[in-house]
Amino acid sequence: MISNCVICNSQKLEPYKKNSQRKDILKCNECYLTFVNPTKVTTSSSRYKDGSFWESTNYNIKKMIQSDFTDEEGIHFANNFKSMYSYCNEFLINGKNILEIGAGTGVHLIMLDKIGFTVTGIEPDSQNSQLINDKLINGRCYTGNFQDIKFNTKFDIIWLYHVVEHIPQPDELLEYCYENLHDDGILIIAVPDCDNPESLIDSISNHDHLFHFSKNSLKILARNSNYKIEKCDSMSSIKELNKQRLNRFLKKGNLNFLNKKIWPYYPLKITDKNDGYEIRMILRKLQKKVVKKR
Repeated sequence: MISNCVICNSQKLEPYKKNSQRKDILKCNECYLTFVNPTKVTTSSSRYKDGSFWESTNYNIKKMIQSDFTDEEGIHFANNFKSMYSYCNEFLINGKNILEIGAGTGVHLIMLDKIGFTVTGIEPDSQNSQLINDKLINGRCYTGNFQDIKFNTKFDIIWLYHVVEHIPQPDELLEYCYENLHDDGILIIAVPDCDNPESLIDSISNHDHLFHFSKNSLKILARNSNYKIEKCDSMSSIKELNKQRLNRFLKKGNLNFLNKKIWPYYPLKITDKNDGYEIRMILRKLQKKVVKKR
């Protein structure tokens, strides 16, 4: 039986009682992390390797990649990339080589490759990796788990988009990133915003999610892993129909500069309410190693 929070080490744990069908979920009343009890984790890493994970999403990855993310499903992924790129842009200016762990659909690698970055990816699903490699101009996507892949070079930027919540030991992932970043390198993270009760319910219902991060618990993980927090925000979806219509109107009128001014991170926006879809965090590697506070 686990007695301490895996992020902040607090003993203020209790069973998560708002989902009667999940008996394996714990909640920390100190850092507000909700997580699957490590002793009861049943999700196998092979699920990400054998295609089961992406098959269960019903996304047509091949069609999306071959269409350059212009098909009906791909547009959603392309828009989220543009939003994320705008959010990170000031930290990408001096970056040349980027590593993405958990490349998934490949949208980030492929788009960053087109922009001109030197990109490297890690993706457990061999079919996805091959599809991504067929599309990349100057980059490469390796097949496997991050723990099994060693690099002879370090990276300016490492990109983790909705990956950390899937990893049984997220501190090991951030340690891997630390060892593979240049001094002063940048780590970019996005996870579901589980300060939002609706997002928390959605995340818990996804059995592939092992961690349901609050902003506070994610900050503690980052600091304990020897990173400086440069930027951290909750992002909510722009759901108002009038705003969506205006966005489409401005696009059709080639007035994208207005779009960017009004909604720089469309289809998301920064929120200070508990209505976030995801937490975005930009970290800088600290050069001096410190002892982790657990």
